[in-house]
Amino acid sequence: MKWFSKPAIQDERILHLKHKMYSEAFTLIQWICGISITIKFILDHSITSMLIEGIILLTSSIYVGMRSIITGTYSDEVEVHDQNNNISYSKRNIITSSVIGLTLALLIGVRSSTLYGETTYERWWFFFLVFFVSFLIYIPIMVGINVFLHHYAHKASQKTNNHDHRET
Repeated sequence: MKWFSKPAIQDERILHLKHKMYSEAFTLIQWICGISITIKFILDHSITSMLIEGIILLTSSIYVGMRSIITGTYSDEVEVHDQNNNISYSKRNIITSSVIGLTLALLIGVRSSTLYGETTYERWWFFFLVFFVSFLIYIPIMVGINVFLHHYAHKASQKTNNHDHRET
């Protein structure tokens, strides 16, 4: 990406393929960082060893999210998704955040049972106790955050689109 030079005339097919490769590279990096954090979390590494991966995940996700809101593509993406799929974007967000909360609860339950349980009974007890409490905490938090962010991101993106349509 050249920020300070004049754009030259380019073949749209090549440009589209480049953007597709960048998108795939971004997704690959997100997966690698996520898997690395998960493995380090399960193997009881310190939080500081996961810091770089966490920063990469958060900053890149925030950047892409903010860019899509500022350019107005977020609301367009939601509209196209809702037209082409049986499940609305809002419901998909709720399902996705519930799965993330469930996964976090499972990971925390497994980690607690392996670290603090000495007998088989204690391991099962710690797993179910920590899993249940984490489930009760993380599901509402994750769903609430995602619903809140989606609502305001969609609203801001629509506002940007409406402002752009009035100018043209």
